[in-house]
Amino acid sequence: TAAKFILYGLLDRFPALDIVLPHSGGCFPYIAGRIEHSIAKGAAGVELADPFRDYIRRFHYDSLAYYPETLRFMIELVGSDRVVIGTDNYARMDVEQPNALTERLGLPEADLERILRGNAVRLFGL
Repeated sequence: TAAKFILYGLLDRFPALDIVLPHSGGCFPYIAGRIEHSIAKGAAGVELADPFRDYIRRFHYDSLAYYPETLRFMIELVGSDRVVIGTDNYARMDVEQPNALTERLGLPEADLERILRGNAVRLFGL
């Protein structure tokens, strides 16, 4: 779905649209390179107005990942300013300790503050 938002030009037509991808973007951050390669080789049959990596950063991603390496990769790929704290009402650990994995990463204080509070405040106008 995230790729379709990019390939069909939705993000270009609505530049102020904010989209939060759940569960750390699912597989999207991890297959983005393959999608970008496909576009560059002409297999997708589209030309983008901006570099593909710019579109990856147009999304926001929640922090729901269960491996610290997964969350760290996503933060490094999209930036701490695009990640918001997330919780999954169906997983007891996530509700009781929504910040635990993010706090375990040992991020710089400014990045941690953005992810735990600042990004949500900005994104949702709180």
